[in-house]
Amino acid sequence: MRAFLVTLWAALTLCTTAQAQTADPLTCDGTDIGQCEAIATYYTNAIPPFSKNPERAGRILATALSEGKSNCRAGDFAKCYKWVNLVQRQAQDDQSLMPEQAIILLLQTTAKACAEGNPDGCYWQAQGLKSMGSARPEKPTHQDLMTKAKSLAQAEAETLRPICAEGDALACGRLGVLIDDYDLPEVTPFEHLDFLTQGCVAGSDDACSFLGFAVTGLAQTDPSKPVEAPIKAGTIANLQSLCDAGNGQICRLLATRILKHKDVNAFLTIVEKACNAGDAIGCSAYGMTQLGEYRETPNPKTLTKATEALTKACKANALLACHALEHISQE
Repeated sequence: MRAFLVTLWAALTLCTTAQAQTADPLTCDGTDIGQCEAIATYYTNAIPPFSKNPERAGRILATALSEGKSNCRAGDFAKCYKWVNLVQRQAQDDQSLMPEQAIILLLQTTAKACAEGNPDGCYWQAQGLKSMGSARPEKPTHQDLMTKAKSLAQAEAETLRPICAEGDALACGRLGVLIDDYDLPEVTPFEHLDFLTQGCVAGSDDACSFLGFAVTGLAQTDPSKPVEAPIKAGTIANLQSLCDAGNGQICRLLATRILKHKDVNAFLTIVEKACNAGDAIGCSAYGMTQLGEYRETPNPKTLTKATEALTKACKANALLACHALEHISQE
């Protein structure tokens, strides 16, 4: 069961809910590269309840290849970069794909955003150029772009501080992301944790993602960083209180990214809270874990719990759950 949980955590880290249900509900949201890759992995490796189906995995990845490039023009450069990486990997087996055009699209859209003052544009332009290796142009250099990105991030952070102070939780979340991502100076030590928490509670996926990494990155026993241990404990205690108060996304973050209980019952307790609070990925995690329990000890009640949770997740566009339900119905 421990191995199952590790696989599930990895998949859930990549998955988000679809913004809108696609024409075929049993494919993936092609703009969410991580979600498509996660579902394809289940088919490729026959992770229960999925049967091995490399052809279907290929169709799912084809959806991501076709639709993923829209992230570049939409300004979601992290997903755009994932799409470029997917194109490069798949091009090894599919000569019809053109990775050179993919990287050009990334560089064009990020360069435009960088010129318009978007720090993320500069950052991802730098990453795109770096990935080109010896083929990259001499100018702009990676260092020039990273310096500009940090300068623009600092300017944006200064604009967001008063807005955050007035109670705009999403502005606080973005401020926390900027501080953490660009290593900006803090007014108060570890204030980015509070900003990210506020943003996550308000529904920012970026803030939740950065919060997970920020908390797990705090030292627990490192003697060179003794101050971080109580900060980590206090932050987790605060997140647990927010989870108990009905913040589903916080519950799911605790279960899948921060606490990662080895005991399956402890894990189920937290993701059930996430599901009850309306978090679709929490319902998917609860349902998939109950499914694993059912396979170890067949019990109709356990299967019912799994099916109900996965149905709830599927209705909320957690597409991994939709695929799982199809295979349950076939067994």
